[in-house]
Amino acid sequence: AGYSGITGASSLSGYIAHLSEGYSVADLAYPDNSGSSYDPYNNNPWLNVLGYQSYLINPKSTTGNTWNSIVGNGTNTTGDLYVREKGSIDEYNFNVGGNIYNVFYWGLGIAVTDFSYDIQSGYGENFTGGYISSGSPSVDGWYLMRNALHTNGSGIKVNLGVIMRATDNFRLGFAFHTPNYYKMTDSYVASVKYDFNESGTRYDDLAETPSGSYDYEFQSPWRMIASAAYVFGQSGILSFDYEYTSSNNMSFDDPYSVDAFYKTNQEITEMVSPMHTFKIGGEFRITPQISARLGYAYQTSPVKSEYRSGREIPTAGTLTMFTLDRETNYFTVGLGYRFSNVYVDMAYMHRYRRSELFPFSPLPAAVDNPYNPDQTEPSLAISPQISSLTDHNNSFVLTLGVKF
Repeated sequence: AGYSGITGASSLSGYIAHLSEGYSVADLAYPDNSGSSYDPYNNNPWLNVLGYQSYLINPKSTTGNTWNSIVGNGTNTTGDLYVREKGSIDEYNFNVGGNIYNVFYWGLGIAVTDFSYDIQSGYGENFTGGYISSGSPSVDGWYLMRNALHTNGSGIKVNLGVIMRATDNFRLGFAFHTPNYYKMTDSYVASVKYDFNESGTRYDDLAETPSGSYDYEFQSPWRMIASAAYVFGQSGILSFDYEYTSSNNMSFDDPYSVDAFYKTNQEITEMVSPMHTFKIGGEFRITPQISARLGYAYQTSPVKSEYRSGREIPTAGTLTMFTLDRETNYFTVGLGYRFSNVYVDMAYMHRYRRSELFPFSPLPAAVDNPYNPDQTEPSLAISPQISSLTDHNNSFVLTLGVKF
């Protein structure tokens, strides 16, 4: 994503300055006394410390707890954001099922999941007429903040489902999936490469955080599925599914702390909506061996609309970018071939989704600051430039099954 016309209120440096209100230079700086063991990264938010170490924010005075952004009034600024994400989810299922008089069918399964995710991002700005120490727009230069995060974990959940054949042609189904209980580990590091020139004085260096890791637990949403299907003799079937996903009930936990994620879990319930998924599909048997299928699914957004349009979304650590998904549409088509005890299914699925990309979160004009509860000086509201994303995902699936 590319950005132009960036101001102090739409710059990452302005965002960091706003978050740093109430912190002193002594909080964010390494001490001049070489005998001191104080490390600002051990005591304060990494984003604030990294912003100060790389001159993205600078104190308004030597005694105050307020900060200037390097991008301010009159600064001519452009920016770029680069993001690469990749990952995988491997699931191993152990299932058992049966039926009663060919009328009531049941199934019970345990799913074990391995999870892996990587993100690398870079956000940079080029500017003329920036601010460091003199209070006047005399700085030209650029900076690039890089983030790397790796998350891995494993989880377990239980699935239960039943189908009742109400008549020879009409069937009803219900399924419940418990939350997936994950044990997760995050590994992360960030840096800022900067090159500033202020009236002949050059600031050119690399500021870098320590490498960090954190173990925690995550509980995914539970899901409930209701379905109905009608069978047209030996020629076809039409089915409808409704799925409810309790996205607002997912939660984080630290087994070694009572309330480490208390605020985070509160924010989830405030910002996240349950997801509703509607599926309709049909199958037509062309010959006794060959079947054709069509399907469509619609999934609502998991984020409340007021947060998709610009309310504050707290982020963790130094990785400030995020996307908020809108609705998702799925289109599927497939063919199946049946032998006596072997079957082959081929399917194509197209997923279409819209979302908003935020380089960092919007912030209100006034913030609650535990370090300075009596703060009365208003700060500038932070309003990042928001990009609209549309993604199309195409999947081809081949299934080979053997009955014995």
